Amino acid sequence: TMLRSLTRCAAVARRTRQLPGASAQDQHLRFPNSSLSVYRQMSSLPSHTPLTMPALSPTMEEGVIATWNKAEGDEIKAGESVCEIETDKATVDFELPEDGYLAKILVQAGSGAVKIGTPIGVLVEDEADIAAFANVTVGDLGGEDLSAAPAAPEPAKASVNVADTKTTVTTAVTPPTPVSARVGDRVFASPLARKTAAESGVDLATIQGTGPNSRVVNADVLDFLHSAPVEAPAAAAGSSQAAVGNVTDRPVTVTEQDVANALYRRKQEVPHYYLNSEVDITALLKLREKLNADLPDDSKVSVNDFLIRASAIVMRRVPAVNAAWHETFIRKYNYCDINVALQTDAGVLLPVIRNVESKGLAAIAQETHSLQAEVNNGESEAFGHGTFTITNLGMFGVKSFLPIVSDYQSASLGVGTISQTVVPNKDPDSKSKFQVKHVVTVSLSCDHRVVDGAVSAQWLQEFKTILEDPVKMLL
Repeated sequence: TMLRSLTRCAAVARRTRQLPGASAQDQHLRFPNSSLSVYRQMSSLPSHTPLTMPALSPTMEEGVIATWNKAEGDEIKAGESVCEIETDKATVDFELPEDGYLAKILVQAGSGAVKIGTPIGVLVEDEADIAAFANVTVGDLGGEDLSAAPAAPEPAKASVNVADTKTTVTTAVTPPTPVSARVGDRVFASPLARKTAAESGVDLATIQGTGPNSRVVNADVLDFLHSAPVEAPAAAAGSSQAAVGNVTDRPVTVTEQDVANALYRRKQEVPHYYLNSEVDITALLKLREKLNADLPDDSKVSVNDFLIRASAIVMRRVPAVNAAWHETFIRKYNYCDINVALQTDAGVLLPVIRNVESKGLAAIAQETHSLQAEVNNGESEAFGHGTFTITNLGMFGVKSFLPIVSDYQSASLGVGTISQTVVPNKDPDSKSKFQVKHVVTVSLSCDHRVVDGAVSAQWLQEFKTILEDPVKMLL
């Protein structure tokens, strides 16, 4: 009898910890490219599957639920999208690989950033089990409950020293009631907000959060510091002026926060230096006109396509630039993947064109046309780290600019507008003494840890040579 009881308990444990027909190792394979953990918890609740925030990109640390495509109680078929999640790269559909019923939505759409692995919903197999999860919370399933708010601190005393009158005025300063998201002693805040608060000696618990889910963002810390009393001259001692204005604040999205943090970190950590060169692309524009004469609109070659092709060729000639710093070693790439900055309604995005070194102008043109259409419709999945980045702001009339070197790269190219300049005509057969040249300014930003000045100058010289004699790109 005891043996049968132990055997039955072991069988129940196996059923409650695994999905039917799946091993323990298989639990994370049912949701590719995510960190979704699916399991059956042994509790008073019916058999269920917690849906956790998945990792939908390599750099994703947290996500925001943009919208729920299913309501509580709805039946879900395998392959259907249960919700849309805003990641650090794009908004992605979260599809489930098995049938079931959405018993509970734990995190509402637009409620703020949610860390990977945090329960966001509950899936059950039996529709009759839905009612049992009516009052279940994130905390019940092992997640962090973000609903708790810290208690209001006691009003602090602040001193204002008026220099000219040499008097000290002591006034009570009552900070706003903080409503930032908090679990225990932990206050949810962005990394930049924590850094600013630490440098300024400010307690994050005393700051009211205005970010997603009452998260403290850097602007909250700066507003708190600006509202604190400061030393003022005697002439202003009797006046009381408040900074007012017609302003509109909006929360920063997860994508914007991640991009901002990455750019800030790269600018602080990478020893940038810059090279500029003017390139005569008159011959290139004539060649482009000939190539596009018989091509349909969706296959025409752009100036950017020539730049992409030329960059890949130069990377073969000067491979030292096609590399990246990795603290204890430098990694050289034997392929060329180029991130191309594209303007969209959602801002500038950087999709990547893979293996450019093996593609001709026609193939590059077709791919860039496709990428532009996909990113405009929010459908592109061609995002990731390339080995080089090209940003062209010429269409905005910008003459030149200095881009920031991206992660896992050692150089980035900035392209300005095309300008016309009059120069002496060196053609002895021409009757005109002068001719018009089309010139573009290109700027190469480099990581000095990987590429020294002589190597980057060689790269830029080769780049200029190819663009000024573009027929060689067709070979």
